Amino acid sequence: MRNIGRGNMMEDEEKSHHTKYEIFLQERISEIRQSEQNFRNSIENSPLGMQIVTAEGETLYANRSLLRLYGYSTIDELGNIPVSQRYTTESYAEHLERKDKRRQGIPVPSDYEINIICKDGKVRC
Repeated sequence: MRNIGRGNMMEDEEKSHHTKYEIFLQERISEIRQSEQNFRNSIENSPLGMQIVTAEGETLYANRSLLRLYGYSTIDELGNIPVSQRYTTESYAEHLERKDKRRQGIPVPSDYEINIICKDGKVRC
């Protein structure tokens, strides 16, 4: 009978450990979700215009500040305009040069200025 008692105690300890581990995991998952939401809110509400693009130049995401900067209401509206038409001729040429260098593994400065063409046709520096 002692063995049965020990077996039950071990099962109870395993269940208790498993329950504590599940609680720990749920707490971590909740913390990660909150961290992700905080990050999203920071990007979306940033006063700086930010976008995420594919290697081919397709806009996947643009925050409100970037849309306002260009004068567009939605990411679809912005995405329908080719990059070549959103930059001035000079800025677009520089963009292509940086893009080519990145593909070749050549370092490019992370800070640079561009001149863009807004929805209303005005150039912004």
